[in-house]
Amino acid sequence: MTAYVTNAAGNWSTTTIWTPNGTPGDGDTVTISHAVTMDQNTTIGTSPAEDSGTWAIIVDSGVTLTIAANVTLTLRGDAKHSNGRTIFSAGATLEFDSSQATDPTNQNYHWDLTDTINQSEANMEFNGTSGNHCTVQSNASGGTGYIDEGTIDAGLEAYFTDFTDINNPANNRGVSTYPNGSDMPNIFEDCTFDDGCGRIGPVNLLPNNVDCHYYRVNHQGDTGSGSCIMTASGTLSTGTREIKDCYFKGSVNLNCRNATIHAETYGNVFENGYSTAASTDFDVFEDTLVYNATGGFTLYNDCDRIYWIMGQPSNPHLINLQDANNTSFSIRDCVMELNETQTGDTGDLILATNGPDTLIVTGNVITLDNAGKAWGTLCSCLGNAGQGFEFRHNTAPAGIVVGETYNSHAGQIADYRSNLIWDVEEDNTAVHITNINGSPITDVLSADDADFNCIWQGSASPYDTPMSGTPGTNDVDVDPMFINGGAKLEDWDAHLGGAGTFANAMTELGKLHLSGWNSSYNAKAALAWVRDQHKVQNTSLRDAGHDGATIGAMPFQAPIQTVPINTQQNRRTRGQWF
Repeated sequence: MTAYVTNAAGNWSTTTIWTPNGTPGDGDTVTISHAVTMDQNTTIGTSPAEDSGTWAIIVDSGVTLTIAANVTLTLRGDAKHSNGRTIFSAGATLEFDSSQATDPTNQNYHWDLTDTINQSEANMEFNGTSGNHCTVQSNASGGTGYIDEGTIDAGLEAYFTDFTDINNPANNRGVSTYPNGSDMPNIFEDCTFDDGCGRIGPVNLLPNNVDCHYYRVNHQGDTGSGSCIMTASGTLSTGTREIKDCYFKGSVNLNCRNATIHAETYGNVFENGYSTAASTDFDVFEDTLVYNATGGFTLYNDCDRIYWIMGQPSNPHLINLQDANNTSFSIRDCVMELNETQTGDTGDLILATNGPDTLIVTGNVITLDNAGKAWGTLCSCLGNAGQGFEFRHNTAPAGIVVGETYNSHAGQIADYRSNLIWDVEEDNTAVHITNINGSPITDVLSADDADFNCIWQGSASPYDTPMSGTPGTNDVDVDPMFINGGAKLEDWDAHLGGAGTFANAMTELGKLHLSGWNSSYNAKAALAWVRDQHKVQNTSLRDAGHDGATIGAMPFQAPIQTVPINTQQNRRTRGQWF
């Protein structure tokens, strides 16, 4: 073994820049104290046990190691920055290789971005291009390598980079950073991670000034700690915290205030949901499909155009509202779906436990369960004396509930207009509002604010709460004649020529940005198609809302088929409509 140290800047292959003179290679170690460009494929390190303290590469303070275009660096040992920087040029490869170590599959080599605090230069960059990606991988005959923050103050940027089997099995992290200032970003753009990769992102609470974002990332890993993390506490006014057009197989940890979750073109897919913490309100949350097979979601902020899907069949609660930093927020233009057949107690799609002072629910489409039936009320307005609700232009198989745990107050429901409720059970029991308290308060919803609605095949008394006036003066109770009422993700899959199953739809959505991906499968397209199936074709509903718009969540469409609602509903077999 030779321990090489640079004595001048230059190319790796130039023997005179090293002390002793030579070209470092397999079985050697290097300390880089000058700017060096690795200009040839190189294997470096002594293949020791992980964490042995024998570093294959040390990049010293203030200098940069550049891996030239299309060059492969094979790392046989741990590496670290000591306030240095490493840049991988387009087409370059980093391979962690413990295949020659004793007990190779249990040696997990790592590259530490820092070795002490306050290292403003301790960054790593992968500068792939659309036509020449960088690669980060682990040798199949050894353990999995990973990139670690080291201590603190560590940034990383990755562009057009493909990661394969990058994971620390001790904590299921693949790429960890500790961005702590404007010069230490956490950036992933146009990157892919296979199913052997661990979680990516900062291990610290993000401060101001840090650029932390994920654009067009596909992460197939679900190793136990989720796919992605972005956390912060307190209000952040500078820097970025953003996810755009990404697919994450594992859960996304979003305990982060002032984040922006949105779309550039296709929207995001969170296949195993997301987690949040108290008072974690995003700045923007829109154009995302989120699925949780075992439960619902907690929400602290506005959401627009979210395709919400859950898989809990018994007493399902899809969205649980909690304390927010905003006096009001809205749930707007979403789709809500249960990928199960509802059993046991009927749930509440929105459970308003501790929401904002005013919750606005508008423009939402509620689909049916897998048996073609209603699976919960639109909202249980639990609330308290300081909370109010507004419901406008929603399309759902069931209305709202008040008085469940709090006996409401006059005016608690400040607006319930232009909503469309359709009784898929065909038993004339559906209602717009039910007050289930034993001593109900009068005018929880006033008659003036309960108007311009539609209920089809519902109860003869659809406003089941005491009022001092007569509600529904301008109601229009007709068959809405949906294009394909109750359509779900599986129907969208069939529309695109797929197997017509939820599983196939999620499989195709999971190929976002990967080779062979059918770009018709994306979150924005799924939401738009399912919503479009709930356009109404009955002219009586056209422009009949309180605001001159069509009653319900979707606009009128001139008839292209005439399928009565009692034929559309409760006739679903293997995802097909009869």
